[in-house]
Amino acid sequence: YQRRVHGVAKAFCRVSVITGSSRLAIPNEEFIKMHGDFDAERKQIAHLLTDQDSNIIYQRYLKRVLVENFADVEGMKVIFRCGNDVANRPTVALVGCKVPSAAAYDRLLMYFIKIMDSIVEKDYTIVYFHASLKHKPDFTWLRKAYKLLPEKYKKNLKAFYVVHPTMWLNMAITVIKPWINEKFWGKMHFINDIRRLYDFVPYNNIKSIPEEIIMYNKYLYGDNPIVDKDNLRAPKTEYL
Repeated sequence: YQRRVHGVAKAFCRVSVITGSSRLAIPNEEFIKMHGDFDAERKQIAHLLTDQDSNIIYQRYLKRVLVENFADVEGMKVIFRCGNDVANRPTVALVGCKVPSAAAYDRLLMYFIKIMDSIVEKDYTIVYFHASLKHKPDFTWLRKAYKLLPEKYKKNLKAFYVVHPTMWLNMAITVIKPWINEKFWGKMHFINDIRRLYDFVPYNNIKSIPEEIIMYNKYLYGDNPIVDKDNLRAPKTEYL
């Protein structure tokens, strides 16, 4: 038990905290319906042994996502491209409260690959809005997904901003820490107030924040986090 507590403390000393429940939409059955048979691929991922195996399966996924129609996923706004951050890096947003069901994660992963494969060839940033995540991913699934993604995803990720972290997320970090590269924790930054996010991703470049997230931030701080771009503070640089 003491070793586990020590592990938690060690993990969090590497994660910076940048200071500062909405209802989910009704699940869309068409969204969570898988297109095609991915059972074979999922079984293979469960038994990944080497990086070479991972690469073979990733390339197989990539071929399929390039011809797949993801209009349903696009409409849900779970994953979307933002403008660049203050370091001029491409930025992608992930929105937890928009996940309609745990059954949707496989399809979301495929859409993520479709968006990200070209982006991750160079430095990039991810913003994850964690508030009101109702359908949490299974830890086994998270490990499979992490193993599947090639090294370029990990190496070229320069900043991972988590907006509205929770106690569940803290516990999740403890669980996944053993199989995540230590360098990742130096790239992760917790943000409690959306207005602090604008220090790192300019307001005009991330205007598509879902209303659920805006309302949650207002619930926490009592006012509207949407601000006039002319009144923003100068961008921060210490976490770039």
